[in-house]
Amino acid sequence: MPDANLNAWWGRHLAEELDRAGCCHVVLCPGSRNSPLLFALAKVFDGRFTTHWDERGAAFFALGMAKAQRAPVAVCVTSGTAAANLLPAVCEADAAGVPLVLLTADRPPELHGCGAPQTMTQTGLFGGFADEVAIGEAAAEDAALQRLRDGVAAVARARRPVHVNIPLRDPLPPIPDGWTCPPVSELPLSVPGSSPTRPGSVLDLGAPGRGLIIAGSAEALAPSLVARLAQATGFPVLADACSGLRRPDMPHLAACPDALYARPPAAPDVILRIGPPPLTRTGYEWLARQRCPQIVLGGPRNDDFIGTATHRLVDPDSAAIDRLLAALGRADPAWTALWRNRLPTTSAWNATAATAVVCAAPCDVLWLASSMPVRDANLVLPPGERRVLCNRGLNGIDGTIASFLGASRGRRGICLVGDLACLHDLNSLALAGGDGAIVVLNNGGGAIFDFLPVAQVAGYRQLVRTDHNLDFAHAAAQFGLPHARCTEAAGLVAALQRPGLTLVECDLRGSDGVAAHRAALASAAPG
Repeated sequence: MPDANLNAWWGRHLAEELDRAGCCHVVLCPGSRNSPLLFALAKVFDGRFTTHWDERGAAFFALGMAKAQRAPVAVCVTSGTAAANLLPAVCEADAAGVPLVLLTADRPPELHGCGAPQTMTQTGLFGGFADEVAIGEAAAEDAALQRLRDGVAAVARARRPVHVNIPLRDPLPPIPDGWTCPPVSELPLSVPGSSPTRPGSVLDLGAPGRGLIIAGSAEALAPSLVARLAQATGFPVLADACSGLRRPDMPHLAACPDALYARPPAAPDVILRIGPPPLTRTGYEWLARQRCPQIVLGGPRNDDFIGTATHRLVDPDSAAIDRLLAALGRADPAWTALWRNRLPTTSAWNATAATAVVCAAPCDVLWLASSMPVRDANLVLPPGERRVLCNRGLNGIDGTIASFLGASRGRRGICLVGDLACLHDLNSLALAGGDGAIVVLNNGGGAIFDFLPVAQVAGYRQLVRTDHNLDFAHAAAQFGLPHARCTEAAGLVAALQRPGLTLVECDLRGSDGVAAHRAALASAAPG
């Protein structure tokens, strides 16, 4: 095939067929899963595309253009809740008989129904408000290409919305041949759920003494029960920032789990998993490589996308913990010490350093947006009594501010949010009140994408990162909020001490977030 990978080839043919079917314009929303489509559509619809970070607004923009042009207009979004944001415009388009084409990137079928990140059922998402066109997965075969052509041809005949769901596998972006650092594989492990999960009532583990307690980004088990497990076994606790377990009274708590996943000191005999797997790819891929028993405590039954759970206690009470402890051994102090490290150090002015300041500030509720805020907080969040919350069920950036304001009502709260997530939910500032701060990390675009292979592709900054020159002072004034602009850590410390609710903007444009995050990760020293 002429392009660098299958997705690029498939995306180009999809774009050409849309053009042939009479689609006059495309609206492109940034994302990683849909990045092959973004590049293909931009190339084919040269000069006839618009980019926007808010899927809801993008869909209405496409609706308005389709009405005016009396021709189909397509909107392309990434997987997860990005697709759900199209629904209001789809309903209106259906009522008005407007040919709106909905291109939703999706995860491969085997990653559905097992808690894989940013994965939800997207087929049938729009119900009776849109026709479904099934083109299947990308394949370099004549029959597959004909299926794509036949499916997209339906767009020319439609007088209502048409939904084309497009499962895509890694490698995602059109990386040139010979590039020296290919992307990490989708998941280097078996099909999710392939490991036998046995009931948790009887455990015959042989009293292993080299164990770990690992918690993902969900409050899946009461901290008191986890603390009891850690105290009785001596097992180190590696807890994500949003697990609810980074508390001063948690025994054997590792300060920076991500550094330990990247440089594990030894292999365990048993792992107690609290809820879903860790947030970071490094964490869950390390976990997937372990061949010891993995006992999942708490959380839903469909959250094991790495497919390694061997036992599960869905809702363990104190008696269940007693039975579990009877089957576990006691760790040698030397084992526990192997997994002890210190918080990373930060320097200069960058997103990781700003996150460290926010995570150290006193509050009752700390809300972390998806993308980079929660990942940087995973590195630098110290133990504390405050609640640390996030929306990691589907990893969407939408609704961050509204969720925070609901969670912090009547309490002092701090929200750490990226600039695109803030722009996505700007209207929710009308709900603002109370005490605390909304801290916006203004990187001038989607900084998380800088960490991905797609950052090496020409056109990346316009199509995926969506660079902008916006600031948030006028937005704060529009909704009657005080605004503070920070360009160094001391200013951020001062801004976080203001009374009332303040929109605090950290101007990070020009800083190297990738280098700062990696330097902080490398500095998480043992001991």
